[in-house]
Amino acid sequence: MTRMPPAITDHPESARQQNTVSGNTMTLDDDALMLFEDGLRANLPGVDDIVRRAAERKHKKRAIASVAIVALAGVLFWLDPSYKSEQVATAIGERSTWTLEDGSEVSLNTASVLRVEYHLRSRHLYLTQGEALFKVEHSRWRSFWVYANQTRVEDIGTVFNVRNTERGAQVTVLEGSVQVSTENEPAAVRLLQTGQSVETDGNHVNETAQIDANAIAAWHDGKLHFDNTPLAAVVAELQRYRQAPVRLSSALADLRITGQFDIDRIDQLLSMLPTLASVNVRREADGSVAIVPRNEEKRAGGAS
Repeated sequence: MTRMPPAITDHPESARQQNTVSGNTMTLDDDALMLFEDGLRANLPGVDDIVRRAAERKHKKRAIASVAIVALAGVLFWLDPSYKSEQVATAIGERSTWTLEDGSEVSLNTASVLRVEYHLRSRHLYLTQGEALFKVEHSRWRSFWVYANQTRVEDIGTVFNVRNTERGAQVTVLEGSVQVSTENEPAAVRLLQTGQSVETDGNHVNETAQIDANAIAAWHDGKLHFDNTPLAAVVAELQRYRQAPVRLSSALADLRITGQFDIDRIDQLLSMLPTLASVNVRREADGSVAIVPRNEEKRAGGAS
């Protein structure tokens, strides 16, 4: 007969010091865990510490995000990106005025085209054709630039007129002051003040002239102002407001015309020319007009 070993349960003191194994799981009784309690408390954070550290991490993330936003804003301000653009234009014989989103006012003369670009810290206006009068709402933080036929105009809080010419542009100041330069020589800046005008030729800024600025901008009020102006220049100005061509005999180019006339009555002005100079005006069936010497008209009538 086989002898059985004594059962462990016959020794209570030993039972409290034993681990009980059930399957693959080993458990410790409460007394054994008590031995590790102080060590666990010393190495694991308490509830207050957990809350405090979570708050610190959240604050740090917010600080990093704030710094990133400020840095991004600084980069954008330096780059000055464009965020909006628009284009306005007038037809031949039309004049119109627009108020920009910054409060500035732009008036376009006949057959003019203007593109407006709004940047973060500047405003850029490109007069690609024609003539415009600018009444600028001054901003300390947003500069105002006008570009016309290789000419650059920076506003310093003013009212000024810009007109494209064959070789460059004409800039005239009615109020305040502007700085004028060319794209080829941007560092050669000319300061213009009230009553001053200058023309550019694409390469440089010509000498400043003191003129009647209101006469230059008379078109804004629907008037054309001529002061001992050669008839060739008068006809060129009239043509800007008229679809059908106006032809002038070369013999009459240097005749002088003085007076103020209504833009909306160009044909009436053409009819008045024989009372202002020794010319005749001949109207053709296609709407065109020929301005010829008075004696030439007489010879043509005699020949017939």
